[in-house]
Amino acid sequence: MVHTSRAVTLFPLIVLFLALMAAAAEPSLLVGEERDYEVISRVSIKNSTGKPLHPLDVSLPLLRSIPPYQEVRIDGVTPRPDSLTFDAPGNVIAAFKVKGIAPGEAFSVTVKARVASCRVLYQCDPFAVQPLPEGLASYRKATGDYPAGDALVAKTLAEVAKGETNPWFRALCLYDFIRGFTFELTLSPKPVLLALAAKKVQCSDAVSTLITLLRAAGIPARYVAGISLVEGKSEIVHTHAWAEMYVAGTGWVPLDPTLSRFNEGARLLRFAEKEPGQIIFSYGRHDPVTIRSTGPGKPPITRKDISWRFSYRVLSEKDTGRIGSFYGEKAFKPGGVGAVPPPPPMVPAGVSREYEEALALRKKGDLKPASALIESLIEKEPLCLPLHMERLEIGRLQGTLQNLEESYHALSKAHRAEPLYPYLEGRAALDEGAMGKAFAAFFEARRRGGSPGGDATALESTLGYSFLATKQYGPALESYARVLCVDGRNTAALANSINFFYLYRGWGPMATLAGYGVRAFEGSQTTLQFSGLYALALIEKKSFAEARAFLEETLKHAPRDGWLHALLGVAHLGEGRRAEGARELARGLELGTPDRPYFERKLAEARSK
Repeated sequence: MVHTSRAVTLFPLIVLFLALMAAAAEPSLLVGEERDYEVISRVSIKNSTGKPLHPLDVSLPLLRSIPPYQEVRIDGVTPRPDSLTFDAPGNVIAAFKVKGIAPGEAFSVTVKARVASCRVLYQCDPFAVQPLPEGLASYRKATGDYPAGDALVAKTLAEVAKGETNPWFRALCLYDFIRGFTFELTLSPKPVLLALAAKKVQCSDAVSTLITLLRAAGIPARYVAGISLVEGKSEIVHTHAWAEMYVAGTGWVPLDPTLSRFNEGARLLRFAEKEPGQIIFSYGRHDPVTIRSTGPGKPPITRKDISWRFSYRVLSEKDTGRIGSFYGEKAFKPGGVGAVPPPPPMVPAGVSREYEEALALRKKGDLKPASALIESLIEKEPLCLPLHMERLEIGRLQGTLQNLEESYHALSKAHRAEPLYPYLEGRAALDEGAMGKAFAAFFEARRRGGSPGGDATALESTLGYSFLATKQYGPALESYARVLCVDGRNTAALANSINFFYLYRGWGPMATLAGYGVRAFEGSQTTLQFSGLYALALIEKKSFAEARAFLEETLKHAPRDGWLHALLGVAHLGEGRRAEGARELARGLELGTPDRPYFERKLAEARSK
C-alpha cells in the first residue's frame, strides 16, 4: 500500500469541484512563461561560382518587437547596414551594398539581439462568428505561391472539411490534415500542388499548403518565418515557418503544423498557440534573404550558397503561471454545480440484469461476449437507448464502427423528441468529423438534460474530449469538473485535467488533482503515476522539502520505481544536496524513467558542480 503525506489528504474532491467560473467576458489570449534569450544570427553568402561576382544588393529582416509575442533589442549589426526600411507587412529590412565577392569567399552579416519571448495561448469562441474587417482581401486571394483556385485544392478542401461550415472547425480540419503529411527535409521547397499530391513536406511546404487551403476556404491566412529554439541545443541551423489565420474579433492566430513533431517543448497540437522558443523574423517572406545583382543578369547564387545559423543562450526565465492559474480558477472556483444524483435507470426491467452483466464484461475488457450479449438484448428491446449506446461504446473499444449507422437510424426515428436524442445526434456528428454540428447537438442535449444509460457523466465526458480536440480548454475543464463531481474515480476526466495543467504550468491545480488521485486510487499501480505527478508539481512549485518527504515515504512501498527516484534526486538538488541528488538521479536512470533527457541533464549538472 502506498502511504500519502498529510498535505495530500487536505484536498477533498467535492470541495474542489464545487463550481465553475460564472459566464463572463474572457480574454481572447493568455500570456505566460516568459523567457529572455540572447540570439546571435549569422547570414553567410558564399561565392562558389569560381569567378568574381558583380556588386550585389543584399537585404534581410531584422528581429523586431511584435506584441504580445516578443520584445526585441538589437545590440549590434556587423557590418553596419547601408539602410533600414520597412516593407509592406511591416518587417524591418536591413540592406547592404556588397561591392563583390571573390571566388571561394563569403559575405557575412552578424546580428546580436536580446529577445524577451513568451507563451501565448489563444482562446477563441468558435461560435462567436463575426464579419471579417476590411483590408484582408489580399490574404484570401489565390497567388502563384498559394494556388487557392486550383481544382486539386478545391477537391481536397471538399474532402477534408467534410461539409464543415464553421471557420474555426474548417481550419482545424485542414490543420490536422496537413499534420498527417510525411515530413521530408529537403534543400528546396516544393510547390503547393506537388506537396499536396505527394503529401511529403518540410515546414515551408506544409505552411504554404495550409495557407492555400485556408484561403480556398475563405479564411485569411499568411506566412510567418522565424526560428524554433529547441531545448538542449545551443545552435539552430534551419529557419522555421508557420502560418497565421485571421479570426474575426481576435486577430491573427498562429498555427504550426510541423513543430509538434520535433520540438521537445511542443505541447498538444500547436493550434492557436505560440511557445517562448518560437522567435518571429518576418511576415510573408518565403525567402527572407534577398539578393539582387546591380550588374547585368541575375547573380548565380543558389540556396546551397546561403546559410543562416543561430546560436543562443537563455538569460533568464520566469514561469508566471498565468495560463495555468486562469484555468485553475475556471475549474475550481467555489459556487457552482456541486454533485448531481444520477438519473433513474432507463433499461426495461426484463433486460436489466443482462444489461448490467454486459457492462461488467465490457469494463473487464471482455468485449466479444459483451457485444454478443448486447446484440441479443437489442433483439428483445430494439428501441432501448442504453442498449444502443453500449453497442456504440463496445464498437469503439473494438476499433470498429460496425452497426453504428443501424443504431443511429433506428434511434433517430424513435427518439427524436426524447431528451437523449441530441446527444446521440452529436455522437453521430463526431463520427462524421462534423465538429460544429456535434457541438450544436451536445449543447442542446445539455439544455434538455439528456444523459445516456442512466450515466450522468457521459455527455460531459464526451464534451470534455470534444472541447480538448478543438482547443477549447476552459469549457473542457468545466466538463471534466462536472464529471468528477458525480464520479470522483473517473480516471479519464482526472488524467485529462492533470495533463492540461502539466502542459500549461498550472502547478497548483495539478498538485491538487494529483494529490486527490493518490488518495482515490491508493494501493493500485495508478497510485504511483499520480504520486509522480504530485511530486513533480511540488518540485515545480519549488516546494522541495515537501516533495522530498513525500517521495521518501512513497519509495518505502515502491523501491524500484525509477521515476520516483529521479524526482527525488531533483528534489535533493533543489535543497542544495548535490551528492544525494546525483545518487538518486543515477538510481532512477538505472531503473528506467520517462523523460530521460531531462534527468540526464540534471545528473550532469549535479556532477559538474
